[in-house]
Amino acid sequence: MTKVLAFIFIAAVICSGLTGAEDICSLPPEVGPCRAGFRKFAYYSELNKCKLFTYGGCQGNENNFETLQACEQACVKK
Repeated sequence: MTKVLAFIFIAAVICSGLTGAEDICSLPPEVGPCRAGFRKFAYYSELNKCKLFTYGGCQGNENNFETLQACEQACVKK
């Protein structure tokens, strides 16, 4: 029984990791209502490209990367 539960747990972790990046990359860039003005990168699925955008600092989503490289590694399809 313990082996079965361990297998199910490991399978769930692997599956969530596989779909996580795809879900983040399908989100539209969200500036949020705050006005901090952070320079971030977001993935634009219609362009298959990461671009600079200004993040307000709160209530955005996970399509929000510190660097262009991080955005491209997570989202850009070759």
